[in-house]
Amino acid sequence: MLIVASCATVVYLTNYTFIYLFLKRDYSYSNFNGTFRFKEYGMKGLSYSSAKISYNSFLEKHPDIKDKQLYRTFWITPWRFWEWNQYLNYSERFKLPYISESEISKNQKE
Repeated sequence: MLIVASCATVVYLTNYTFIYLFLKRDYSYSNFNGTFRFKEYGMKGLSYSSAKISYNSFLEKHPDIKDKQLYRTFWITPWRFWEWNQYLNYSERFKLPYISESEISKNQKE
């Protein structure tokens, strides 16, 4: 019982207190060929909402883009328990399809 309580405490502290700010990773996004890139910096005010706004603006300026999907360029890593709050409360970014850097490079040549 003590082990379960200790684990729950660690998960809580790393997800819902200021400690999380030091553990937060930066999330990155791209379109299919890399002509749009965005990096979300948690401590600098650049959020997923900023990424969506920037991408919509990009699409307005480039209406000829054939694949209008925004992709995440980061892996989902559920073993990183300190990010569970992000998975639960900000799940929209994790629902984006994944694209690798090699796939982006291949699409640039097309």
